[in-house]
Amino acid sequence: MKSTYLIIIFIFTVIVYQPSFASERPLLIFATEPWPPYFGPSLLRQGYMVDVLQSVLNSAGYQVRIDYIGWKRALAQAKKGMYTGIIGLYFTEDREAHFRFSPPLAKSTVCLYQRYNKRNQLMLDNLSRYRLGVVTNDALAKGFLDSRGLVATVDASQTVIVDALLSGNLDALIATAEVFEYSLKSHYGHQYRNIQAMSPVLSTHDLFIGFSKTWPDIDHVVSKFEEHYLKLQEQGVIKAIQVLHNIDKKYGIKGGALESH
Repeated sequence: MKSTYLIIIFIFTVIVYQPSFASERPLLIFATEPWPPYFGPSLLRQGYMVDVLQSVLNSAGYQVRIDYIGWKRALAQAKKGMYTGIIGLYFTEDREAHFRFSPPLAKSTVCLYQRYNKRNQLMLDNLSRYRLGVVTNDALAKGFLDSRGLVATVDASQTVIVDALLSGNLDALIATAEVFEYSLKSHYGHQYRNIQAMSPVLSTHDLFIGFSKTWPDIDHVVSKFEEHYLKLQEQGVIKAIQVLHNIDKKYGIKGGALESH
């Protein structure tokens, strides 16, 4: 079945990516920060969300360039119209003033993690009693903490947070599941098995492409994106891209939440 979807992507790529016409196509530039497994320069076709973005806009007659810069810089410059948009945005009312949102392209979940086989299960309705850790650049996890009036005991890099959890200096950590686990499995080997995700998930968020309202002719760009996104859905191309990147409807990326839910 997967080979069938790969054939669909190959045929679509051959038809759409015509080098002789590339120079005639308007260039759209998007900014973001690498956020594997959703997107990043080292991922297959730069990851699922970039693959969808490029496929849709190429189909609509545009060239697409992705600039990987710091997230705060990407957000600020996209608001000013220095970029067509930003990849991997989640919705807030404040952002709605600056961006038009694509259809939701993926889901991301925030989970609570503790050491595997820890005897005392944490009480999710009273997290303020625990020593919690959060990765410094995890905006979704920090958003959850802020929404509950919680303060992390340790706010540091993933390496520091994981070491503190495994050594018993933290009771738990809160993280964006798919991103945390991708990094954990990539850099910690089998040690990731010493960490378990608790059920239920703390929150779930849709991820979007945010189109800057200050980019020239942005209404036309968004209209073409929406038109060709539906077209590629009907042709089975979006489904083929999901299969290629191992996308799951429930968690966004298969294998999220350490497969313990």
